[in-house]
Amino acid sequence: MTFLYKRNLETASVLSSLDIAPVSDINNLFDTRLSSYALFVPGDNTVEISIEFPAALPFDTIGLGGHSFGEGTTISVNGGEAFTVSQRHAVVNVGTDAQSVINLLITDPTLLPGNPCYIGRLEIGEGYKTPDISSQVKLDNVSDSDVILSASRQSYGYRKAPYVRASFQFPYITTEERLVMGAFFQYVDIFVPFFVGMDEDCIEVYDNYVILEETQTLSFQLSDAMHYTSSVTISEVF
Repeated sequence: MTFLYKRNLETASVLSSLDIAPVSDINNLFDTRLSSYALFVPGDNTVEISIEFPAALPFDTIGLGGHSFGEGTTISVNGGEAFTVSQRHAVVNVGTDAQSVINLLITDPTLLPGNPCYIGRLEIGEGYKTPDISSQVKLDNVSDSDVILSASRQSYGYRKAPYVRASFQFPYITTEERLVMGAFFQYVDIFVPFFVGMDEDCIEVYDNYVILEETQTLSFQLSDAMHYTSSVTISEVF
């Protein structure tokens, strides 16, 4: 599992795309609202996005959330290696680099010229590869609505957006991994949104950003085998 947590797209001085700009506001690429999408009408089977930063940006991970790209899609950075993009939501490790100008080329063999497509969210920055998780993943569909009961138990309420929540257990954490996980926790706290990239064999996909809203304390339990165990809970935000 990978957390793309050092998100830097909002700090870009220039964000442009000849494919997206004629159809949609390109700033929708980093708008965290679920309803905002960057639409485009492809002329062929590629989409190009150019990003410029005031200074060289260290990065190793790119995230594409809530997209309509099909099977076989790849993404390359500045004409380099093409990396596979998973469907619906992808967090892709592209190797450590530092650049002030980043040109992304997304190639999708299923794109049809003239057929409207979309990208929900784009992020670029630094990712954190977590220790292996156990198979005991807890998934919740959560209601955030308020309910009021009258004296005669008539029900009234204020409906709020529902969201998903997931809890993960880490059964084996080394001392070095504990320090890295602690630094990640200090960076995101309980309110900084980040992307989640699941391993290929996990069926769960998170199109949106998440926060550690319910992980106010990150605890490490030292086991008899002299390694640590821990757990986190992530909550979807829009």
